[in-house]
Amino acid sequence: MKVLTTFVILTTAATACAQTPAQRGLQVRNTYRYHGQGQYEWTVFLNESRSTLDRIGCVEYTLHPTYPNPVRRVCDSSGGFRLSSDGWGEFTLFVKIEWKNQRATRQQYRLDLHTRQPTAGAPVPAGRPPGMGPIRTGNNARRLGGNQWEWTVFIAADDGTLGQIQCVQYTLHPTFPDPIRRICERGGRGDAAFPLTARGWGTFEVGIKVEFRDGSARELRHMLRFESGK
Repeated sequence: MKVLTTFVILTTAATACAQTPAQRGLQVRNTYRYHGQGQYEWTVFLNESRSTLDRIGCVEYTLHPTYPNPVRRVCDSSGGFRLSSDGWGEFTLFVKIEWKNQRATRQQYRLDLHTRQPTAGAPVPAGRPPGMGPIRTGNNARRLGGNQWEWTVFIAADDGTLGQIQCVQYTLHPTFPDPIRRICERGGRGDAAFPLTARGWGTFEVGIKVEFRDGSARELRHMLRFESGK
C-alpha cells in the first residue's frame, strides 16, 4: 500500500508539470500610477516567459462597457501584450488569448488599483501613506420572511485608515429607489464602518466609492451574500 501511494503522488505531480500554459491559465498582472483626483493610469499585461509569449498571436481585452471601444486587441508581444488606459475604478477584464495554432483560451482578471505596489516612481496620493492598511468590504443579512431580506453593507479597516475617510458612496442595483447612497457617519465599529442598511429579495454587486479627506477616492466592489451573512 505504501508503494502504491508513492506512485500515485509521483504520477499526479508529473501530470501537473506537463500542463501547457493554455491549460493552466496565464498570469495576468497590472501596474498603475495615481494622477490625483481619483484618476489612475494603468497597464495590464501577460507575465509569462518569452517562449510562452512567442506562441501567442494576439490578446483581446474586454474592458468595462463604460470605456469607449471596450474591446481592444493587442498583437505586439513586447512587454507581454501590454495594454494601457486610465480611469478611476477597478473592474473585471475579460482576456482572450489567441494562440498561433488557431486555438483560443479565455480567462478573467480583476484590475487592481490599490493592493499591489504602484508603478515605480509613481506619486503616493496625499493623505494615503505607504503604511495605510487595506480596506475590506462585507455585509450581514437577516431573513424577514418569504424571499425578503434586510441587509447591511459596510467597509472595515484599522482606525488610522478609517480616520482618513470622509464618506462612502454605495451604488445599488438600479431597481432600488435612489440607488446611489452616500454615508458619512462612520459608526461605532471598525469592522463594520460607514454601514448602509436596505431591504430586498436578491443579491447583486454593490459599487463602493471610498472618499478620502484629501479629495482622492478608491473604488471597490462587494457581492452581497445572504446565505452566510458575511
